[in-house]
Order: sequence, then structure tokens, then C-alpha cells
Amino acid sequence: MDDSKGEKAPALGISLNAQFAQGRSVVFQTYVDLEVSKEVLDQLMDKLNAVADRQEAYYAIEGAQKQLEVETNALQNYARRFEEIEANIQIKMMAEGKRNPKLTAQDEMQKKQAGDTLEEGKKRVAIAQKFLDELKQKAGNRDGANSGPNN
Repeated sequence: MDDSKGEKAPALGISLNAQFAQGRSVVFQTYVDLEVSKEVLDQLMDKLNAVADRQEAYYAIEGAQKQLEVETNALQNYARRFEEIEANIQIKMMAEGKRNPKLTAQDEMQKKQAGDTLEEGKKRVAIAQKFLDELKQKAGNRDGANSGPNN
């Protein structure tokens, strides 16, 4: 814009509002010449959005770490439960004293459910870890290095 003698060149105003975790937000404001090309405008918007995406990733890391911790704790509980079920089945089999004891339908069902839950827990931990790793990669360091902020 040209403020000399009160004259202003025609321009487009651009505002981009970005919301982050923990109630943080930022507004980017700039202007471009009214006759700006689509390519230049796209480059500017790409630049602003890339900065917003990086900042969003940085502030989302803490929540992703907490989610990973929750999923990991749940997985440990699932593993303990599975071990308990297997141990109970072994005790029951030995107590019967049969040469080739068979599992009851209830024992088979409990073991299958516990095994399925354990496998689902492993998948959830892997998903949470992958998400956290992606956030760290996207966020980079505040000094510009390409690694997570908590490394």
C-alpha cells in the first residue's frame, strides 16, 4: 500500500485464523496486490498454512504423548488379564488330572476374547505411537532442526 498523499493502491487483505491445543490461537494478516497471480497467492497461502500446521503439530504433541501413555497402560492390563486366564486354565487342567484335558467352551471363549483384546491393544498403541512420531516430525524443533520438540 502506498500512503503517500493519502492515496492507496488497491489490495486484497488476507487473514488466516489458526486454533491450536490448549486454547492457543493465532491470526496471520497480510495483503497482496489486487492483481496478484493465482500462483503467487497459492504460494502465500501454502506458506501460511504450513506454518500453522507446524505450530498445531507442536502443541498437539503433549496430548498425543498422554494418549500413548493411556493406550500403553491399557495394553499392560490386557496382557496381565490374558496371562491370568492362561494360568487359571493351566491350574484347572492340572487339577482334573486327565492325560489329554480339553478346554471347556467357556475357557476357550475367555481366552479368545482376552487374546483379541490384547491384539487390539497392540494395534492401538502402534497407532498412537505412529501419530506421535508424525507430530514430532511435522513440528520439528523451534530452532529449525528437523526433530521433535521433546528430543
